[in-house]
Amino acid sequence: MAVEVEASGQVDEFLRVLRRRVWWIVVPLALVGSLGVFFAVVVPKKYVSNAQVMVRNLQDITGNFDAEIAAIEGKVAPYNLRSNVRIESVILDLGWPEFRPLRPAEKNEFIRDVLRDLSVDLPNMPDDSGRQLVEVEYQNTSADRAFSFLDALIDSWKDEVLRRQLQKEQKELLETIEQIDRNAKDLASYREKENQLRVDNDIPPPRQTALGRNDPEHPVFVRQATVENQIVVLTDEIEERTSELERLREMRDLLPVYVDPADLDLGTVQSAEIERIDQRIEKLRMEILEGRWGPEHSERKSREREIKSLRTQREIALSQVEGTVFERLDEQKNPDRLALTREIDTKAIELRQQQLRLAQRKETRLTLNQRAQGIQEAYKQLEELAELKQELAASNQTLVLKKNKLEIQVKMLDGPQGDPFEELRKPAVPGKATSPNPWIISIGSILFGLAIGLGLAILLEYSKNCFRSERELNRAMPHPVLGTVNAIRTRRERARAAVVRTVLGGGSLAFVIGVVFVTWAYAQNRNALTDSLVDAIDGFQRMLK
Repeated sequence: MAVEVEASGQVDEFLRVLRRRVWWIVVPLALVGSLGVFFAVVVPKKYVSNAQVMVRNLQDITGNFDAEIAAIEGKVAPYNLRSNVRIESVILDLGWPEFRPLRPAEKNEFIRDVLRDLSVDLPNMPDDSGRQLVEVEYQNTSADRAFSFLDALIDSWKDEVLRRQLQKEQKELLETIEQIDRNAKDLASYREKENQLRVDNDIPPPRQTALGRNDPEHPVFVRQATVENQIVVLTDEIEERTSELERLREMRDLLPVYVDPADLDLGTVQSAEIERIDQRIEKLRMEILEGRWGPEHSERKSREREIKSLRTQREIALSQVEGTVFERLDEQKNPDRLALTREIDTKAIELRQQQLRLAQRKETRLTLNQRAQGIQEAYKQLEELAELKQELAASNQTLVLKKNKLEIQVKMLDGPQGDPFEELRKPAVPGKATSPNPWIISIGSILFGLAIGLGLAILLEYSKNCFRSERELNRAMPHPVLGTVNAIRTRRERARAAVVRTVLGGGSLAFVIGVVFVTWAYAQNRNALTDSLVDAIDGFQRMLK
């Protein structure tokens, strides 16, 4: 029996507990550590492939063309590169065998897994730099897949941007060419309308002079001015002749009809009847002259028959008057009044003719005014057509310049000068895995196993309601502890403890050796393992992906 005079310290007490519970520490450490090493080897390794693409503006080469492509395409690159449609298209082009047989919902889940491993970053760039850097990174358990997917994804994005820009410019070029054709057709239509207006309105073609294009005066306007002058002249002449007739009539009215009215007899009455017939005959002659009828005209023949009848009546009246009475009557009429009357009748006939000519000129003026109004409207339409043609010509000139510029831009977009992308870092096959780190997993699992073992040992030791040392006993007893007696173990107990230690140590060692062998064989020589075991590990590995 050993007697301890001096109490042990807390550290010695804790170490004694660990020695007593050593197998509770060793077994979890061995099990968890070996499983951690197996997991570190079996867990799928992530290979990371990355690339850097600089998107730059092209205004230095093409002026304003694509001056904001860096601001537009660069800023939306994360959305374009991470588009579900683009991801699916790239996967189908690469022909990943596990993707095609999936159902739509499973494909969406597969694409979400891909997106979790894909990152696109846009480092801050100066606003006036005209550039935007795009950093793309993709990780996969296969180094070849990490490279091929990222390379195909970037190529798809670049091709789509270039194709969209090219299609945009080609569409604008096609629309410009179509607009030029429409303008040409409109211009031909305007020319046809102009020619038709000139033909319909007898408008002569314009003359080209040193001062420019000049339209000659239309004959209708010349005729209109002539007729207007004639109307003015006739109006003045009619006014003068009317005034003169008034004056002559006043003079005639002042003269007596007969020289001696007291000597009037039957011959005078008969002479008045003859004078009436003569006036009627003269009036009919005036109507014939004013009417300007041809020899066969019905109105003229009617008046000629009436004149013939009046002459017959005049002869009858003359036969009833004796010659001496007629002669005496002629001698009694005022010769000055008769002469003035004949002059008035002549001037009245002339005035009537002038009034008829004036009426004809006014009718002609009315017709010419209506005609001139139509021609003026035609001239107005011709001016509008000329303005439209001028606008179309200016528009065509602008469109031709635009077409030439677009043709240059389309040609440049088809060449290297139209490529706004500059690959600063191209995707490459990663040489080694970046995650997870097997050493960290292995060391972490060993430390975790050690922590579990220590925790179990301390929990089992301190969960018992007993005194474990003289220090605890000394704190509980009112008297000091004089000494301690070591545990007394029989031979049977020692043998049973040895068996337990052997079983635990051998089992743990066998488990560790088995796990280490399976881990080594799976990593280096899978033929050393059974197919079912390899399939099980592969399934576990797929589950971890």
